[in-house]
Amino acid sequence: MLALVVLIGLAFFGQWAMKQFAYEDQFVIPWAAGRAWLLEGTDPYDGEVIQLARSTLNSLEFLGQLPESAELTSPFLNLVFSLPLSLMPYEVARTVWVVLLTVSLAGSGFLMLKMSQWKTSLVEKIVAIFLVAAWLPGLKLVLMGSLTPIIILLILAAVYAIINEQDTLAGFLLALAFGSIQISFLVLLIFVFWSFFHRRWSILIAYFSGLAFLWVVSLIVLRSWPGSWLAVMLRTYPDFSWIRTPLMALANLLPGISNYLSMALHGGLAIYLLTLWFSTLGSKRKEYTWHFLMLLTLAFLFQIENASDVLLLAFPALFLVFRYWSERWRFLGRIVSWLSLIVIFGLPWFTVDVPSVFTGDVLFTGLTIGLPLFVILGMSSVHWWAVKTPIMPSSNLKRY
Repeated sequence: MLALVVLIGLAFFGQWAMKQFAYEDQFVIPWAAGRAWLLEGTDPYDGEVIQLARSTLNSLEFLGQLPESAELTSPFLNLVFSLPLSLMPYEVARTVWVVLLTVSLAGSGFLMLKMSQWKTSLVEKIVAIFLVAAWLPGLKLVLMGSLTPIIILLILAAVYAIINEQDTLAGFLLALAFGSIQISFLVLLIFVFWSFFHRRWSILIAYFSGLAFLWVVSLIVLRSWPGSWLAVMLRTYPDFSWIRTPLMALANLLPGISNYLSMALHGGLAIYLLTLWFSTLGSKRKEYTWHFLMLLTLAFLFQIENASDVLLLAFPALFLVFRYWSERWRFLGRIVSWLSLIVIFGLPWFTVDVPSVFTGDVLFTGLTIGLPLFVILGMSSVHWWAVKTPIMPSSNLKRY
């Protein structure tokens, strides 16, 4: 009953927020594409879809605006997430979508605690999950209707499944994340090749089987979609000027040498990422958590577009740092950990113009640079405890 009350509350809050704040609506085009295709047989990448999306927004009290590049830029594979909602009236579908995205953020917070095994009370767990779900960069994704929270949830669930040797589940989850290739490409590369070298065949079989199923079904129902999607991508991204990684933002702090510094940072971090990845080949199961969460954080630094949207990929490692600080420094560690989490949560709310966030005008550059660097330093500080310290039989510190 409590869960139902919370979901209804989220629905009403979402409706209120969409009528109070102007925002860039990233859901209306996939909704219109699915609706036009299901009800009229229109190609999802046709110009009529954009007209339907525009007229839908103009007919509602919601303050949503079409994205600057008003095109369906996601592959047809990604419509699997929103296609059932396309049969609903837009106002209902958008409200349901807000609830689903918020639940995805909360689910990600829950998985972060599970992966890190940060020992907290029930109240502290609820507070930590709430802070993740109510973090301003995450709320921006909810109001804008971005698919990203669901993709992040799939990635975290897949990594958690790999750590716990639920290989078939992990493979299917990774396959579902394939459609958002801008976010998932490097993560998929890391874990698919890791599975191969560790002979975790169940992951690979499930992953490629899931991909094959999605591609075959999508081609059966709409054979022309790859060509239509590729044409849209070439129009939307005619060159490489749209690429902007967090490391490029860091290099731009010194504009005089930004190009050289950017190359050095990307090269250096790529070598470190490869070194860390190769070190997992001979690692034992107890070492996986630290390595995997560090790899997720490093993968974030190579995000090529809208990096602030996937900042949550660094949070599992952040929670692992808090776990070891709390275990090793006891009361002081807990105080430092919670103060750090509260500061990370509060900074965006007090340092930016909140209404501008929802229109995509705020890039959170400070966060995209500072947070992963803080996490990397923190992970380095707990490396010995997480990887080298043996687990004594009598120890009550459960690592998994």
